[in-house]
Order: sequence, then structure tokens, then C-alpha cells
Amino acid sequence: MNTSDEKKYLAGILKFLDRAPRAVFLNPWFKVAYWIVLSLLFFALFRMEPGPYVLAAVGVAFVFGVVQGYLGVQEYAIRRWSFIRPHLNRQTIEARLAELDEPEKNSERS
Repeated sequence: MNTSDEKKYLAGILKFLDRAPRAVFLNPWFKVAYWIVLSLLFFALFRMEPGPYVLAAVGVAFVFGVVQGYLGVQEYAIRRWSFIRPHLNRQTIEARLAELDEPEKNSERS
């Protein structure tokens, strides 16, 4: 693996270890409200006369679909992250990052 890629991934893991997962969308009420709004949007879409408003409604429905996909992936990741977190060792990650930074510091001194 490339050194810069490894540093990027390890720094990302440390960042995830530092922050608690925030999951507003894991709240059941959020999901209920989201599906109600989405249902109303589709109901309005099928009741509209053909015209520019239909294109706007389709665009909004597309955005809702993208958001739903993103939230699904985030929910899956957060639920799985809680199982992985205890198995990660912060000290070994920090030591590896320091080890990767050492050659750069030595080359700057030369």
C-alpha cells in the first residue's frame, strides 16, 4: 500500500475512534416522519396535472431517494462500527503513523 494512502486511512480510523457515532436517523420517529413526507410527495405527484410541477416533484423524489440511500448506508455503518471499535488499538495506530512520518522528517533534514 502507498504510504500516503496508509496514513490517510489510519488518520481516518483515529478520527472515527475520537467521535461518538451520531445517528439522528436511527431514531424511529425520524423514519416515520421521513416516510410520511415521502408518501405525501408521491401522492401529490400522482395527483398533479402534467406540467413543470411534475418535473419538480420528480426531482424532489429523486433527492429523497438519494437521501434514503445515504441514510441506509450510514445506519448500516454505525451499527457495525460499534462491534469493530473495541478491537482497534489506538496506540498501535498512532505508533504506525509516527513510523510513517519519520522518513519524511529525516528527508526534510537532509
